Amino acid sequence: MYKPDRLRKLLSKRVPYFQQNPDALQLFYANGHIHSTGATSLSWQYHYDLEIIIEDFPDSPDLIFLAVQEFIRVEQAELVLNTSKQQGVRFEVDPNNNETYDLSITIPLSERVIVSVEDNAYQIKHAEEPQPTDWQEIERIQIYVRNEQDKNKYDKQFDSNDKQ
Repeated sequence: MYKPDRLRKLLSKRVPYFQQNPDALQLFYANGHIHSTGATSLSWQYHYDLEIIIEDFPDSPDLIFLAVQEFIRVEQAELVLNTSKQQGVRFEVDPNNNETYDLSITIPLSERVIVSVEDNAYQIKHAEEPQPTDWQEIERIQIYVRNEQDKNKYDKQFDSNDKQ
C-alpha cells in the first residue's frame, strides 16, 4: 500500500513542524479488507481507513487539512467529486492547551493491485489513480485571519516561507 507513504511525504513537505518532529505524525491502517471479483485475474483492491494521528501540533489545523485536501484530490478524488462520499473524511481535534493540538483524521482509501502473468511469473503492479487535468502543485502556503478591530482587514497568521 503506497498512499499512506505519499501522504506522509506531502505532509512533511507542506508542514514545517513535521520536518523537525517526524514522530509527531503517525499513520495507521484500520478496517481493511480486500475486494476481488473471482475473475480469471488475481487482481484485487485494498480498502482501508487511514488513521492519521498528530500530536502537539502548534500551528493552525488549516495547514494539515489543506495538505489532506491536496492528497485527496490526487489520490482519492471520489471523496471530493462524488457527493455521496464528500463527508468520508472524519476528524477530531483535542486542544492540549492554548498553544498545541492533537488531531485525529480518518480517510477512507482504496488501492488497485493489478496481477498479470508474463513469462510464467506473476507481475504485480499498483495502478495509479486517474489525475485531475487542472491540478497544479503550489509551493507556498499563507493563512490569513480576520482582524478583530477592523473586520475589513485580514492579518497573516502563517507563511510557509517564514518557517523554513
